[in-house]
Amino acid sequence: MKFVQLKAKLNQGSWAPVYAIEGDDAFLCQKAEGLLLAPFRNDLAEMNCTFFSEGYSAADIVEAANVLPFLQEKRAVTVRDFALKKEVEKGPLADYLAHPHPETLLIFAVRPGEKIKWPAGVEKVDCSREEPSVVSRWIAGMFRAEGLQADAAACTRLCDYCLCNMGRINGEIKKLSAYCSGRVTEKDVEALVAKEFDYVVFDLSNAVLKKDAGRALSVSEELTSSNDPGFVVVLLTALYNSFKRMYAAKVSKESDKILAGYFKVKEYAITMARKQAARVPAETLKRCMDFCAEADFAFKSGKMPALSAYRNALLNILNA
Repeated sequence: MKFVQLKAKLNQGSWAPVYAIEGDDAFLCQKAEGLLLAPFRNDLAEMNCTFFSEGYSAADIVEAANVLPFLQEKRAVTVRDFALKKEVEKGPLADYLAHPHPETLLIFAVRPGEKIKWPAGVEKVDCSREEPSVVSRWIAGMFRAEGLQADAAACTRLCDYCLCNMGRINGEIKKLSAYCSGRVTEKDVEALVAKEFDYVVFDLSNAVLKKDAGRALSVSEELTSSNDPGFVVVLLTALYNSFKRMYAAKVSKESDKILAGYFKVKEYAITMARKQAARVPAETLKRCMDFCAEADFAFKSGKMPALSAYRNALLNILNA
């Protein structure tokens, strides 16, 4: 289940004996753990809560999970940075997961990037980045909690700049709350929040695919104003990879999750690439990749400076 479904289930009294918290948004992972541990925050927490974060074994987890609670109905065992794949499939931990202790809540916070095949009965909580529409609603609520009203455009812009990363968003909301009073506008976000590099690349690729030369050149000039050849190559590579993900999303029948694993990026990056690619023919995306590759070769072979090669690629893509 997604993170947004967890609180509703818990409020309904629907608890599983074992949870696996997975996903790339650290803020949501921490929130999920907090929701699960909320009933244990009392005077007996020290007696009824066990935490593992490093140097633990499967036997340590099972031993702690089999301890009876002290003066309350349940106890909690939380295992952070979990990556013991084989132990989930065979051995004492696998045996425990098949028949968990009814008086223990066992929580696994899975190490980012780990793919674990959990047995039936383990409730998986997906803490991957949420859709922009969901995140924008959360942002509005977080501003209200700070005593501020935020325009819908401001929430959307903050979501875009931070690429739906709730940890980053939380920090930016704290900063905006310190600078703004009463209401947060889109202009406040644009003035005070730094864009993620991946968002800038997304903005640039979006502009060139829309043939918005003014926007594309404006973003490009801002990025390359230092005329640093090393950064220009990084930018060119990022732009190439952006088109490559779009092309794969366009022609592949694989899911976003599978493609994200192939490209070693967050699933959200593939979701956004798929949306961008929806309005562009696959042949155009392939030509955009080729233009970037040709520019990279032109620079590395000494045929032209990095900035000239990059600008040449940009103009070719705009005219593709």
